[in-house]
Amino acid sequence: MLLTAGLWPFAHPSPAVAQAQQDPELAHTRVDFADRLSRALHITVTGLVRGSVRCTADPRTPRSSRRPSR
Repeated sequence: MLLTAGLWPFAHPSPAVAQAQQDPELAHTRVDFADRLSRALHITVTGLVRGSVRCTADPRTPRSSRRPSR
């Protein structure tokens, strides 16, 4: 939700900003909402999945005998 709320205004600028972004020097400031949201969600989910692999230690094992995660 926060990611969407943060990206939306950048992807849907005011008419004055949209007009300014037509200048080739400012073209890089345009934001494709679907592309950015898709990339951000992919990175978030990948991090969550990979992070869960690191958290597979048995919670009954004392912390002092657990190997540090990398």
